[in-house]
Amino acid sequence: MSQARDTDATSPARPSREELYALAWAAPLAQAAARIGMSPTGFARLCDRMDVPRPPRAFWSAKGRDTVEKPPLPIVATGGGDAVPKRTRMPIARRREHLLDIAAEIARTRGPREVSLRQVARDAGISEAQAHNCYAGRRELLMALAYRELRRGGPGRPSRQPRGQDPRERLVLSITGYLHEAALRGPLLQSLMQLPEVREGLRDERAIASARARSQILAAIYADGTAPDARAQATNAALTQVCMRAGGMVAANRHDSWDVARLCLATVMAGTRAVAALTRPGGTEQ
Repeated sequence: MSQARDTDATSPARPSREELYALAWAAPLAQAAARIGMSPTGFARLCDRMDVPRPPRAFWSAKGRDTVEKPPLPIVATGGGDAVPKRTRMPIARRREHLLDIAAEIARTRGPREVSLRQVARDAGISEAQAHNCYAGRRELLMALAYRELRRGGPGRPSRQPRGQDPRERLVLSITGYLHEAALRGPLLQSLMQLPEVREGLRDERAIASARARSQILAAIYADGTAPDARAQATNAALTQVCMRAGGMVAANRHDSWDVARLCLATVMAGTRAVAALTRPGGTEQ
């Protein structure tokens, strides 16, 4: 019996949230974990489960303590200071969307470089391990967010293809819709594109979106059934870039969106009419 009591006395007790918080910010992960007889992984999981913020690796660099802000210990509403915060449960698909919404808010308010799986999990009120069940890591989370924004507002998006018999009318409606979406969602996508991993990951998707936009312009050029030629193909590529550039200007909020839209539409429609006239047999620009 005495031996059992001695063994229990030497076993480290679980620290309180306040003690865990102080320890996490007093020493690097491995050292902090060793002080209470835990593995680094176990220590990190305990912090996540008890909603205790941990410093990023940069904190332990030479200038880290001056550049990394130490967040306060979150307050637990009920159950006392050592209570584990209550976790919410929801279907995996809904959870993924919820985490993307939180990541989008962080990117808008604090910048895309501040988006991390740990921070998103903390804001969602779940453990980092639960967040990993939805996304493998930061890159996958950022790419999922970028894909969502691109498909909601990218040029030539299939779900926004306007209906109508006149290709030129469909082109006007498509460009107008694209610029409207760029004004609404473009700033977030533009900020995400500052990250090299996002730019590289979206290369193929952006090429597909550009090809869809080009097909609409070609349809307007050849609305009368004229066969395409090299001159029209080159004009099509140039006018597509005009649309893409206009979308970027609207998204970046550098100019009045209505002025950009009017100039873009005037340029594209004038270009399609001119090329259509020149490519008709014996045609001349009017």
